[in-house]
Amino acid sequence: MENLLLSILEKTPLIYIVLSLLAIIAFIIVVLIYTIAFFKGREISFWPPKIGQDITNTQEYQLPEILDLPESSTYDPSIDINRLKIQSDNHLEFDKKIFQKALQIIDKNNLIGLDIGCADGYVTYTRFENFNKFSKIIGIDNNSSLVSKAKRKYENNKFIFELIDIEKDNVNEILAKIGKVDFVYLGYVLQHLSDPVNVLLKIKKLLNKNGVIVIRTVDDSLKLFYSNYNNFNNDIFYKLIKTSKFNDDREHGRKLFYQLKLAKFKNINFNYEIFDTIHNSRDDIIKKYIESISWRPLSLELLIENKAKKDLIKEYEWAKKAAKVIENIFKNDEMLYYLEIQIVAIAQY
Repeated sequence: MENLLLSILEKTPLIYIVLSLLAIIAFIIVVLIYTIAFFKGREISFWPPKIGQDITNTQEYQLPEILDLPESSTYDPSIDINRLKIQSDNHLEFDKKIFQKALQIIDKNNLIGLDIGCADGYVTYTRFENFNKFSKIIGIDNNSSLVSKAKRKYENNKFIFELIDIEKDNVNEILAKIGKVDFVYLGYVLQHLSDPVNVLLKIKKLLNKNGVIVIRTVDDSLKLFYSNYNNFNNDIFYKLIKTSKFNDDREHGRKLFYQLKLAKFKNINFNYEIFDTIHNSRDDIIKKYIESISWRPLSLELLIENKAKKDLIKEYEWAKKAAKVIENIFKNDEMLYYLEIQIVAIAQY
């Protein structure tokens, strides 16, 4: 075997030998580069040859200013119902305290409660079931399939569910269906509406004098995030948060006091629910990721599916990658610092 190899080398011109060795070395280098890139999670294109930047490098994934977006929210709770249940469970104990606080304002029994945006009835039932002051609770939503589910699961002599669009339906028609109420709850509803003040004014017409309204809303500016996990670039988190501005008013929290004042509600009181990763178990941290972060690419996906903005595909693909990277941090980074503040308002007619 050695004699054969020496014979071949003696008969082969030196230039061919050198070129063959260089080709073998180049092949080995390319294989190593692609193998390392694959395990590093980088974008790889074999032809034309290309190894993209890591998701943690934000320079390749700048979110552009996107204009001409639809004015109304594309959000559909029926495709997000599992996450909404986790969200509801995360805030249940705090909401119970808020309900107790709000009920102290109303000095009577046999109250009529109203949950606006009841979805499949889970939130309605879990919020109102433990309060004996209510003789009747009405849940309303503009999604017929979700209202049907609520009727099947929770409707009885005390809980009633109706297909009503608080934004579009005439207030006199709503009153004819459900009558006056004493207590109104809106959980993550106002930020989805095109004219929150007009809806608040409509709600006042549904409330009995001195009735109470409880509003839970969001403001994405009330989120802090820092991770040094694998030298993570923290700008990715805030860029991902910004993608969901196409879903609803993600800065609604700061406007709520003004809107309540404009609608002439009185005795306005703001309450703040604080969550951070310092004082919570890993399971709770993951649940918070599912509630607050995991859904962010959804708004871009819905816009693409609705053909409102098909040119958002690149941004949507980036958002999916970013969400997976941040999910890994929530699951594995024991030094992660994440803080979130939720706003819950109580006001009186």
